[in-house]
Amino acid sequence: MDDDRIPLTARRNASQGYRRLPEPPVSEHKDLVVVLRCPPGAQRTTIIMWGKKLQEPRTGMHTVELAKGRADLTAQCAQLIAEWQRFVDYEPSTTERRTREAPYTHVADLSGRPDGEVEENVAELAWHGARFLTRLLEGHGRVASFRDQLLALLRHQDLRIRFDSDVAIPWQMLALPSSPETADPAREDDAFHRFLGHRHQIETTSPDTYDMAYWYEGVRSEHVSSINANESLMEKVPKAKDLADLLARRTRVTERFTRAQLLKDLRKPVLDEDIMYFFCHGGYEFQGGHSWHSLRLSDPAPLDPDHIDGYRSQFTESAQDSPVIFHPLVLLNVCSSGAPGNDGSLRFASVFVKHGAVGVLAPHISMPQNFGAEFALKFLEHYVVERRRAGEAAQNCVHWFAKTYRNPLALAYSLCCGLDTRLPATTEEASTV
Repeated sequence: MDDDRIPLTARRNASQGYRRLPEPPVSEHKDLVVVLRCPPGAQRTTIIMWGKKLQEPRTGMHTVELAKGRADLTAQCAQLIAEWQRFVDYEPSTTERRTREAPYTHVADLSGRPDGEVEENVAELAWHGARFLTRLLEGHGRVASFRDQLLALLRHQDLRIRFDSDVAIPWQMLALPSSPETADPAREDDAFHRFLGHRHQIETTSPDTYDMAYWYEGVRSEHVSSINANESLMEKVPKAKDLADLLARRTRVTERFTRAQLLKDLRKPVLDEDIMYFFCHGGYEFQGGHSWHSLRLSDPAPLDPDHIDGYRSQFTESAQDSPVIFHPLVLLNVCSSGAPGNDGSLRFASVFVKHGAVGVLAPHISMPQNFGAEFALKFLEHYVVERRRAGEAAQNCVHWFAKTYRNPLALAYSLCCGLDTRLPATTEEASTV
């Protein structure tokens, strides 16, 4: 080999803008982990719990079999979600009403509603949430002992909890049964405080969300985000523009308003964004007795979880020898995008996490547009501006909307993974640590 052909200078960016982590990122230990296993067709459910706040038994572990099977749990989830949807569609009782009012769909701030109206409706939701939890844990003997231990823990405040379940149960919408045995009876008079999502930081996981042990992260001078939205919603819904302005000030933003634009970027091996925000219409598609989730940006063509799975599957980091960067926190302000689907159908949350997302926040119900925009703005203020972890930011939103607006709908958002997710440091921030 001729010496004059040997390059004498190193590549300026040998890492191609990414750094290899010394080990895969992990979550901190949780105060409580509750696992439910009920395979399709199972008539009973196995429940297991452990955590820092739970004393280990001398032998074995905390586990029992519950009488409820998968079909029972799925039906209970549907019923609970329907009750929350009835709250959204609430109509005041009047002797003469010619037009549909549905006041909770128009404004996020319910503090100005007639005295006792919202409180009564929230108490009804808490009753249904407690009914779910009671039916789930009903039984005698070892089941009763397990139930007493779990409820005693849930009556604490501000635990960090993971619920790992085969069924997409809206755990944050469940509530504690009324009981005089509480450390703070005055607070329990307010139904908001009975909800698990008000009392604790909660993340949900399931076997279909996968364990993505990624090793690479981007090295950037600024944070990167995207707005994937219906353009008319961004223009007409109050607070939507404020959210866009916040991301524009704090991050480098990409806007996508069509399915084609989104799919084009999903085809790229590297889609390096810290935040993916969706604000568009969503719901269920039906065909041949089956249903699955979908969303629509500005164009009428639907996009479903199978599209995302298909476009990202060849780029999942575990299948590649080179860096594959796709680790956003995904905020799905899309109706019912966090709700369970038919057995066998993919869910947006599990698909995003499967391919590298560090958390997905999505509603279980058809969310009023005005509230959805305000919730997303408040969450991003905590997450982006104050640099809170996603679990803390979500719980702060629940507290703020309950106290300030007397609105419980922040509880309808479920965080899939991501309890400890936070914005990574930029190069400038890292250099000052």
